[in-house]
Amino acid sequence: IEEYPVPGRDDRPGGFHSARWDKDGNLWLGQLWSGRVVRFDVKQGKVTGSWQLPLDWSRTGTVVACQYVNHPDGPVWTRDALLGSAWKLNPDTGAFTQVRGARWNLCDREGNLYGLVGRGVIRKTEPGLKKFTEYHTPTPSALANENRLNLDSAGNVWYGDWESRHIGLLDTHTGKVAEFLIPTPLSLAYN
Repeated sequence: IEEYPVPGRDDRPGGFHSARWDKDGNLWLGQLWSGRVVRFDVKQGKVTGSWQLPLDWSRTGTVVACQYVNHPDGPVWTRDALLGSAWKLNPDTGAFTQVRGARWNLCDREGNLYGLVGRGVIRKTEPGLKKFTEYHTPTPSALANENRLNLDSAGNVWYGDWESRHIGLLDTHTGKVAEFLIPTPLSLAYN
């Protein structure tokens, strides 16, 4: 096991809430309490960039790094976990652009963004940010609490449902959502 120091802000803890890989093998980190996005070069074993969000005391709960850095809408997105504000980051210029209504958790090979928009709904947003499709999960929204979308090697989306103890699968080729009950009570599936 190797550990690498990643500096935070002097006045705040430096812990992480999410991590995503880009196409070059860099790890993008959401530094939760420091309100920063950090790029870590695994090959060099060092931080190669960090960007402070424009909102003071922001909690960068989620970072999305698109596998294709030439994505038309930008390669990196982040979201404030407290206020729900979202931004896309241009790492070359360091500029953040606020994006209204965004709750993305991941980006697939085609540049589609996926996110949770309330309980029981997964939204796919296509490049250009104008066309989207919503998929409803089988668990009624009053009982659902989906978290942490992840992609598998076939481009399907998986999630954990905290409240209903399910692991869910969105088959992105057919648009069907299936859920699998975890037999252990209080399993609290998250990621």
